[in-house]
Amino acid sequence: MKLILQITKGIVHDQPMRRQAMFLLVLAACVMVFLGATFLGGWLTTKPLVFLLYWAACAWLTLAAMLIAAFDMLAVRAALQREREQLKQKIFHEHEEGR
Repeated sequence: MKLILQITKGIVHDQPMRRQAMFLLVLAACVMVFLGATFLGGWLTTKPLVFLLYWAACAWLTLAAMLIAAFDMLAVRAALQREREQLKQKIFHEHEEGR
């Protein structure tokens, strides 16, 4: 359990890793949709429980990718805001020293 938490923290705190995780989740969901709609379609419709579990897993992957994307968007906005504030302070500090 600790390993899973450490991996999750690593993904959340590292932007390239977050984006790679989003890509892999979306790719897996797309592959599942393709397979479920084509090759596995007939087999899935004969087994209702398997059908529900399969599409629930696909929905979970999609939802996870959407949540990571929303978190990434918020993290990027927060970083931009911090950089903007630092730049303002630097510009105004240099302006005050120049007087």
